[in-house]
Amino acid sequence: MNGWENGWGLEFLVFMNNFGGRPLDLILEPLHWLGGEYGYTVLLPLVFWSVDAVLGRRLYLLIMGSALVNGGLKAWWARPRPYQAAPSRIIPAHTESSFGIPSGHSQGGMVLGLFLIRGSRRVWLKILYAALILAMGLSRMVMGVHFLQDVLVGWALGALVFMAFIRWEAPLGKRLISLPLGMLALLSLIPGLAAVAVDGVLPVAYPVTKNLLAVGGAYSGMLLGMTAERRYGAHSADGPIWKRILRFPVGICLLLGTDRLLSLMFHGQTDDWTASMGVAAVYTIRYLLVGLVGFWIVPMIFRWMKLSRLAPKS
Repeated sequence: MNGWENGWGLEFLVFMNNFGGRPLDLILEPLHWLGGEYGYTVLLPLVFWSVDAVLGRRLYLLIMGSALVNGGLKAWWARPRPYQAAPSRIIPAHTESSFGIPSGHSQGGMVLGLFLIRGSRRVWLKILYAALILAMGLSRMVMGVHFLQDVLVGWALGALVFMAFIRWEAPLGKRLISLPLGMLALLSLIPGLAAVAVDGVLPVAYPVTKNLLAVGGAYSGMLLGMTAERRYGAHSADGPIWKRILRFPVGICLLLGTDRLLSLMFHGQTDDWTASMGVAAVYTIRYLLVGLVGFWIVPMIFRWMKLSRLAPKS
């Protein structure tokens, strides 16, 4: 450990962790869920299914891509969290299976916040989004789950990922859309394969890399769904307000039900296995299926239930 994790860095974190105590942890609790897996599971599908499908696709690409980078770097650097470095002095509001630096909540908050700031014309909204970026990072230290450097690196990476997305989204999209469907399907598997490969070459392995494998698999599933949209037609979030509202409970029940079923089929088995690339691959496939169901199968069911329609071809 270095001075950021011991000495002055630890003392600063102890101060932040004790600031406000448990009552402040409870106030900040929504930020924990918003920036974690459940936030991605609920908010991204909500936007894609019921608000704006084009916006939802862009957010999927940006936020899931950022999460994949974050998971890979966490596993690569393998730095401890505060309560692991000083268990007698830090009382965490939550414990995590993944490593510390960079903070995924801080990175994701920066990415989403900058996206919203760039798309907003009102000054007061830009200020609100900037405040949320700040609050997301500070909350991770108050909750005792990240050091100061975890948050700072998360913010910096989030800004870099966002700038790269804005720079390359349009030209890369034009290049990819011209490729044959078979090639697109193969390219869609890259995030999942990359996650399994990282798991295989690092000294740490499943279950420590569960977050990385889940994101890589879900990202590949989503990209396969985009490939299927190009072949069979794209989802549209338009429609009467009652249909938009009804899509969410129907969709989230189908998505969480699929996740639970696959958990019983795959995750329950892998818990008893020793760490290996085979286990990592099985876990990644589970989340690939979850991503494909959420992005492609659920919208198909919406159309079967007459709750949505295909978007007009452009």
